[in-house]
Amino acid sequence: MHHGNIEETNLAPVGFIWHSTYSCAYDALFTILYNLWSENRNKWSTKMKLNNLIGSLITGFLEVNQGEITMEICRDRIRQTLHNQNRNKFPLRQGEGTSIFDLCEEILKAHEIGHIKTKCRVCEREQESEIETLIFDCHHINNIRDGGSNGAHHTIINWLAIYLDIQGIDGGARCCRQQMRTIISLVHSPAIMAFNMYGTNIGLTKAFTLRITNKRKYYLTGIIYHGDYHFNCWFIDKNGTIWYNDGMETKRECIIDGDISKISMSDLNMC
Repeated sequence: MHHGNIEETNLAPVGFIWHSTYSCAYDALFTILYNLWSENRNKWSTKMKLNNLIGSLITGFLEVNQGEITMEICRDRIRQTLHNQNRNKFPLRQGEGTSIFDLCEEILKAHEIGHIKTKCRVCEREQESEIETLIFDCHHINNIRDGGSNGAHHTIINWLAIYLDIQGIDGGARCCRQQMRTIISLVHSPAIMAFNMYGTNIGLTKAFTLRITNKRKYYLTGIIYHGDYHFNCWFIDKNGTIWYNDGMETKRECIIDGDISKISMSDLNMC
């Protein structure tokens, strides 16, 4: 999800063409990022530059836009960089895919996002760490509050309210035979956020407002779906048009698949 004020191009979105070395995680994520970037290149060339890796990706987007390289060369450069860092997480051979969560963790790494503080209420032992990525794993607090155990259906808005509750949440690390209290805080409202909701009872939301140091409204821009050991995606453009892409089947083409203002929330959970 990203915050608003988009302006610039009106070209139809395009996708990355799948490679037999199981490139689909990259194809799905990069299709969303490339088309978001294309809608306002000046803005997103700055806002997306969270780290050196995504900075290299943006440089590749610019080269693609200028006709200097193909989209697949841009993708494969990043694949090679990540493969060199960790061959197990980011393989480059047939039969072994990449976790979309692992990929998002690396692409969306950022500095000075926020803090995670845990404290034992018995011995008062404290631990503090930094939030290091803008993908948030909803499994951490799925089903822990407000009726989750009886099947109540939450949304990202509900999840964020719990995640950023100033009173903290019980979970994770243990001390003195009980779970420690965890308080999570963001330093500012990031320009872009991603959520791993796979296998949770949490539902998508089309837009939400978050206030940290300032108030920002976020709009749903992309959804990545997984099934049969393959990823595909929806990209939602600035006008609310939903575009479907599967690098294996539709290749470069993105196909209109509805309007975000007219589709039901339950329909967003399945491609």
